[in-house]
Amino acid sequence: NSTSNGNNGILQFIDVNGNNAFQVLGTTVESYLYSYDSRPITFYTNATEKMRITSAGNVGIGTSSPSALLQVDKSASAGLGGQIALKNSATSALNNSVEISFLTDAGASGTGTRNARIRAVNENVGNGAANMQFWTWNGSTDAERMRITNTGNALIGTTTDNGTDKLQVSGNITASGTATAATIVKSGGTSSQALMADGSVQ
Repeated sequence: NSTSNGNNGILQFIDVNGNNAFQVLGTTVESYLYSYDSRPITFYTNATEKMRITSAGNVGIGTSSPSALLQVDKSASAGLGGQIALKNSATSALNNSVEISFLTDAGASGTGTRNARIRAVNENVGNGAANMQFWTWNGSTDAERMRITNTGNALIGTTTDNGTDKLQVSGNITASGTATAATIVKSGGTSSQALMADGSVQ
């Protein structure tokens, strides 16, 4: 049943019992898909359900029973299941990036203060090599805290990769367990020197 009401255009769907079931509504400022009761809104292609919005507002892609606000589901035994792709479709250039932002405060926004974010940044125009950066907001500054380079090196407190060491930390390290290494080299020393438990170098 298609009707109009002032500036609104309405496409009304009635169930077999004669009750209002679903409505497509267009106004001068926005459009609606409107469900009257607790039935979900489902989307089908090729005669198969592909997505649904439950009465609780959860969105399921590949699942009819999403348990979170967004659940992407794909069954793949010993393979890759659900995935989400973020793409920067600009022409390849240094520093092209995409990110996931985390907004945990009412004052945070996707274009302003992010409380934390994970960002992938292009470092090579030719082959698309990229690093992954981890940023946090400390109440006054939004800054990169950790980076994994395109070669797999992890940098903490620095963005300068020496190209050799798998873990590079600018700052102090505290460990409550045991650190095991084949060789520990004192800064400025040689590979034949060992750092002893009492802090001496032999």
